[in-house]
Amino acid sequence: MAIALTDDHVSLFHEQGYLVLEGVLDDDDLAPLWGEYSELLDGLARRLQADGVISDCYADLPCELSCPRVLAEYPQRYKFLNSPLPLINAESDPSDKKPRGTVNGS
Repeated sequence: MAIALTDDHVSLFHEQGYLVLEGVLDDDDLAPLWGEYSELLDGLARRLQADGVISDCYADLPCELSCPRVLAEYPQRYKFLNSPLPLINAESDPSDKKPRGTVNGS
């Protein structure tokens, strides 16, 4: 899908450092990213659990549910796992270790 950026889009990008464009990518477009991100998170979570840093690697959960749980137990890894994956209604408070909000609108 071709999207024409407006002057407002460009201004917002320069002001905020990012731009949200709804409906540009669908699930099929994002599937490879989700796969790679899931593998990265799974490997990291297994190492952290083996080292006794986190209590569970949450391998039985999909990536969009395991990631907030890993980060709740080990928030120092946030900078390595931060991704523009679609988190909807998520509140951001670095001092709060409990994940809040919904992921992917669920």
